Amino acid sequence: MFKRKEIADRLENFIKVKLYTDRRTEPYISHKKFQETQYGSIELPLYVIISPEGKHVGTKTFTRDANEFIVFLDKGLERLVLLDK
Repeated sequence: MFKRKEIADRLENFIKVKLYTDRRTEPYISHKKFQETQYGSIELPLYVIISPEGKHVGTKTFTRDANEFIVFLDKGLERLVLLDK
């Protein structure tokens, strides 16, 4: 889905970070605990939008619906613009 132009164009406005949580050894165990503590979910994948100041803007779990994911990204971009003002 990330290669679709309408999604790829939006993702250009974000800094992407991966947090690996899917193994049963360290540091994955600690990463999973961090994800659960910070965002209330260990679901994979979990997409999180965080402002440059570290404020939680939004989360989205797995979806195959491109329009649903675009709405999530757009809401995140709108909130980031509002936080920036």
